Amino acid sequence: MIKAYRILTQIKYDPSYYEKIISGYDQIQKPEKALQWTLKWLSLLIDGHEWKQAETVSNKALQRTQQKIPLYEQQEIIYTRWHGHELNELWGRLGKAYVQNGQLFQAERTYQKAFSQFNTFEHAVALADTFILQDKIAAGVKTYYEASSIALLKDRLEDLSRCVGSIQQVDPEMKYLKLSQRMMLLTQSRLLELSTELSLTQKELKELKEQVKPSAVQTAVPVQAPTHPEWVFGASEWNKYFGEVGAEPPLPNEILQRLPELSANNVLVLIPATVNGQPLILKTLGELVKNPRNGGHKTQFYSFWNLGEYFDRPAQSHWALLTRKLIEGSRTIAYKYQQTIINRYSKSTQIGYEIPTVLDAAVCNFMEYVRNGKWLYAADGFLSFTFTYCQENYGPKQNFLVGGGDKHGLRLSSSYGSANSNYGIGGLKKSF
Repeated sequence: MIKAYRILTQIKYDPSYYEKIISGYDQIQKPEKALQWTLKWLSLLIDGHEWKQAETVSNKALQRTQQKIPLYEQQEIIYTRWHGHELNELWGRLGKAYVQNGQLFQAERTYQKAFSQFNTFEHAVALADTFILQDKIAAGVKTYYEASSIALLKDRLEDLSRCVGSIQQVDPEMKYLKLSQRMMLLTQSRLLELSTELSLTQKELKELKEQVKPSAVQTAVPVQAPTHPEWVFGASEWNKYFGEVGAEPPLPNEILQRLPELSANNVLVLIPATVNGQPLILKTLGELVKNPRNGGHKTQFYSFWNLGEYFDRPAQSHWALLTRKLIEGSRTIAYKYQQTIINRYSKSTQIGYEIPTVLDAAVCNFMEYVRNGKWLYAADGFLSFTFTYCQENYGPKQNFLVGGGDKHGLRLSSSYGSANSNYGIGGLKKSF
């Protein structure tokens, strides 16, 4: 059947012939052939200036295939000549697809066009990230600075914080900025600090006002959690500071038998699936730590990278044993070599450690600070931060980082592939 319709396309143009051919290849599971004929059809539609049908055909094809770049490229031709406003989102998708496919030059060129035409913060940051991935540090820093100006003009303080943090990571001495730009950036950074302090003070005042109001007697009885050593952060601590988390999973014998010795170099934290009936994800975690109960230390995410699919990913209830400091010898080592470090450390401690996940590292850091007012991987001075690499990544050479905690909060950021003395790995042991 497919062969007959292919012959018919050589005789005359009929959209139904292409629909039959593409559908036929889909049915016999030949996606590359289906894509090939979709692109042929799109070329004919574009040549005939049939923009609406070309858009419809390309959108349907995008739902069927994982090879999206050729279709995005065809849509770029369509929207360049028709409905040009659609290029704003399309160039963002195309640039991201290029990055994920390792086509960094094409990504740079795409984001350059997007930023030049639409001048948005998102395109500026994406362009800066792409420069950094190619080790074009000067261009990346200058573009982050342009993005920070956009954020400041639009009063987007979280985005401004992200730009400042990114510049500090890749150019600690700010040598790629002019003196006037350095002064402006430092001023912006100080404004961010003051804004954060003001926000926390306002929340504290609001809570004090609430405390003097008459309140109904609480009759609910909290669930009794098992008793653990003081250094363990289990269900009873969650109940104390945040709310109900349900039953704890049992600790394995290999951990129970070594609790006294593990306390010196590790924290042991329950990572619940839910808190007060709500899934524990990064977003809810960030809100919880702003207002812990019963004297817990308040904090927040000070900088927050766009995590995409990881942002709303909940966890199964489990215990997380995390090293208090970065593993010795893991600094100035690129991420791709860190598995060797973690394997060696696991062998020496006889504990099956792995590189932390973002959620585990963030929860353990926050719980240590809420209870004790101390961070696991703390900031050391204005431009010096300590981070653990995490398993999750954002494109080639770019793993997420957690650490740099200080009075402003916990930093969640991203690496750029090259080794850095501020980056290393903590060791994580999960127990379900």
